[in-house]
Amino acid sequence: MNQSRIYSQKFLQSWIWIGLLISTIIFSFVFYSAIKKGDEIFWLIYLSVIAVAILSVFIIFLFGKLQINLIGENFYYRFIPFHFRWKCIPLNQIIDVSVIKFDAISDFGGWGLRKEKNGIKALIINGDMGIKIDLNTGKSMIFGIQNEEIAFSLIKEIKENRNLTSN
Repeated sequence: MNQSRIYSQKFLQSWIWIGLLISTIIFSFVFYSAIKKGDEIFWLIYLSVIAVAILSVFIIFLFGKLQINLIGENFYYRFIPFHFRWKCIPLNQIIDVSVIKFDAISDFGGWGLRKEKNGIKALIINGDMGIKIDLNTGKSMIFGIQNEEIAFSLIKEIKENRNLTSN
């Protein structure tokens, strides 16, 4: 796959990293204290499970990213670590595309892979802006894109390749 046009976005919100750091520090102290005191094996196993959970969340945020690529007559996307292979939307299935503003928490319940009550699928890393793609199947998808210039550039390319009329 031609990699020259990949738009990539990572989790960069400072509050996520501060929260993960604080929880890791607190958990490390509790785990160290339990080992030092020689607590029962049950508590050590319980704390180990929590450690694995915290580490998993940390890894998801560290390596998680949304990638978008427009090649010829196809729109590709993937949300690592949930999609390792590119998902493809042929441009002939797109009936409209537009830049939208949204509130990730009130509209979708947060960031990540989300589904709105009316069935709109969203892939949101951060912020409040993205592109909305309406498909000929009646479904819609939203891709969070914080760079307004890139969002409008993608929309222009999609519309030019599909001869869609501007909104």
